Amino acid sequence: MHVNFATKKKLELNINSLKQVEFNRLTMMAIAAIFLIIMLVFGFVQKQRLDKNIKVKMALSLEVDKKNQTKPDKKQKKETKIFSKEDVANLYTKRVLWSEALMALTKNIPTGVWLSSLKNKSSLEIEIHGEATNQLVVASLIQRLQEAAAFKTVRLQTSERSKEKNKSTLRFVALCELN
Repeated sequence: MHVNFATKKKLELNINSLKQVEFNRLTMMAIAAIFLIIMLVFGFVQKQRLDKNIKVKMALSLEVDKKNQTKPDKKQKKETKIFSKEDVANLYTKRVLWSEALMALTKNIPTGVWLSSLKNKSSLEIEIHGEATNQLVVASLIQRLQEAAAFKTVRLQTSERSKEKNKSTLRFVALCELN
């Protein structure tokens, strides 16, 4: 028995209801545990089914692949080439660093020039198509690109006046050889 000091009344606590709450909590935990076990078993069974289906499909695809393969003729036989260390080293040392070339190109475009396309002419050549406001800015672009470390040579191939939408511009094509 407890006493409420504010009202000086005796309070009786119903111990049976507290025991009922504890019983309900334990019951719910048991139900949750059973549910988890059922879900784990169900998941395991589904995984086993899925693994079995995958094995069956892999076996079928291998069987189909074997049937579709034809015996190679002597002409169709591929020759495998073994590369030397020098060949592999040359791949690394003689590779084209396109990122450096494009970075050099973007850093050296003067005001009044805009590019319309870049074409890879060969493994070491880029053809630049663009437009400019006048010949001086095209000459400035060519000079800047010649001074850039990424390019070995830069040549202006064509330049011609064009008039579109009452705007006079200069179309040009330049060929850049990469280092």
